[in-house]
Amino acid sequence: MSGTESNKGPLGNEHGGGPATFVSPASPARQSNPPSDSPPEVEEEAGAELEIEADFRRKLAGLRRLSRHERPHSLRAARDARRQALRILREKRSWARHARRALQRLQNLQPA
Repeated sequence: MSGTESNKGPLGNEHGGGPATFVSPASPARQSNPPSDSPPEVEEEAGAELEIEADFRRKLAGLRRLSRHERPHSLRAARDARRQALRILREKRSWARHARRALQRLQNLQPA
């Protein structure tokens, strides 16, 4: 130890001599996910949209492996597949929304 260290104690940037810990000493912000206000169908559909986008990105990443003259056709096919999948998902959401509204109307018509 040098003369300056002995009076001040360990310096702030000293990392210590022990093994590294696997867990951070700070407590995690949350232990579990908070309950969501949206119904589970909405969360699943949001996951479906993310999956469609992830699939599209995977196809785009695969384009670099193709020869130059095959890329435009494959890009067009990937865009068409994404467009079709998103259109089907929008249609499914529309039908589900319509069914929920019809059910609400029926429940409002029935006397309690």
